[in-house]
Amino acid sequence: MNLGYPCCKSTNEVKYTAINGSFGYENDSWCGINKKNPTSCWAFADGYECCKNTKNIQYINKDGNSFGFENGVICALRKEDNLKLVDKKCWTLSDGYPCCESLASKVEGENDEWGYENGGWCGLTKDQQYEFKYGKPKDESCWSVSLGYPCCSEDNQGIYLIDENGSWGLENNDWCGIIDKQKVNKNKRFFFFFFL
Repeated sequence: MNLGYPCCKSTNEVKYTAINGSFGYENDSWCGINKKNPTSCWAFADGYECCKNTKNIQYINKDGNSFGFENGVICALRKEDNLKLVDKKCWTLSDGYPCCESLASKVEGENDEWGYENGGWCGLTKDQQYEFKYGKPKDESCWSVSLGYPCCSEDNQGIYLIDENGSWGLENNDWCGIIDKQKVNKNKRFFFFFFL
């Protein structure tokens, strides 16, 4: 390996998999795993085995290659497999956990970021966190989603603020964007202007 670690000599047991390869531990030191069968997986040269069971995409690298997570390590996914996108860049992989496959995995009492499925902890994707917080999936056609807020429901059209982004309402004690095509209830208009 070219990362400052020697190759493992007495173990092939993978203790940790990173973007740069798989690592073992011997003689009180980390070592790079030298895979024996380089033709077994397209990602062998990068230090990954191919996934054996999972079909869930947890990460897509800059080259468009897909990776999953099983048995506690990152693994490469074959393009010919019937794959399911969980997340393009799972934020918990670097901590050794996959992203959750569904919001139903959310653990009550935990913060808005974690779930439990398939016998282990998993991180909720940003979309799942959004759905948990606002009670509905992200609407990518909603202009305020890119600013971190949902659009107001159709029956909530009271304008409380107008700024350079658009018209804002309040829903569930939080801001929400009002889509221009929605009808505005003129009886609920409040305007705030900020002067510098």
